[in-house]
Amino acid sequence: MENLDAVKALITVMQSTSYPLDVRASAAEGLGYTGFTTAIDALDTVMKSTSYPLDVRVAAAKALGRAVGVATRK
Repeated sequence: MENLDAVKALITVMQSTSYPLDVRASAAEGLGYTGFTTAIDALDTVMKSTSYPLDVRVAAAKALGRAVGVATRK
């Protein structure tokens, strides 16, 4: 359960406008290492949405590729 709590916290940071862009992009990167379905869904949403800054969307896209790879190895 603790891992899912960490994933949810990273998703919140990635999606929040309260954090600097580099922090949000780093949160996206971190999500890419989890392989959790919740993380994959959030990364996909951010990547596809033009309401998020480009830096965060690019980080989400890169992380999504990694997350899918991690998920298939589980």
